[in-house]
Amino acid sequence: MWVDQTNHFAYLEPLATLPKYRGRGLAAYALVETMKRTKSMGATMCDGGSNPFYNKLGFKPHLKRQRWNKTDF
Repeated sequence: MWVDQTNHFAYLEPLATLPKYRGRGLAAYALVETMKRTKSMGATMCDGGSNPFYNKLGFKPHLKRQRWNKTDF
């Protein structure tokens, strides 16, 4: 994770567990521990994507983004 100090967001960039270690709570522990650390750095929200993993941990969507591209210059 890293913290955007301007917007007070903690961004999670790839969180993964090897298949043979899944289901042991390792990813959840890593996420919660890292969130505690980024909170102490000023983060007030966490952006982790839209994976069902986050729903299982009780996370709820806070905002929805749209990506725009200009293709005709």
